Amino acid sequence: MRKVFLSMFVFISAFSITVYAGDFLENDLLVQLYNLQDSSILNVREGKYYLNSEKVSISDDRIFLISDIFGPLVLSCVVQDAEGMYVGLYDYYTCDNCGRSYQSQPNECDSCGGSSFSRHEQFPGED
Repeated sequence: MRKVFLSMFVFISAFSITVYAGDFLENDLLVQLYNLQDSSILNVREGKYYLNSEKVSISDDRIFLISDIFGPLVLSCVVQDAEGMYVGLYDYYTCDNCGRSYQSQPNECDSCGGSSFSRHEQFPGED
């Protein structure tokens, strides 16, 4: 029973993150899938998370990545090149004072009022 509850909690958390949180948390979820060796992620190169096309489902209004661990996850955008379908990661900024993360550089931190931010260009999950 405890495992079922934990699995449901993880699934609901991951689904909520993907649906409501936008690009920054989608980055974290992709990194987590890659680190857990989920079969939905085939390869990572130059900030591109290449997807297993058998694990991608497209509906009229959403694109889903079917994870072995979390089940169906909503993606904001999927791109394709000669190597396959991928999701690219985004740069993000963190407040130097409190560490809050932002998708684009704000003028002032909503949390602490700080005005100094660090840009993160390195793609998480890559060596």
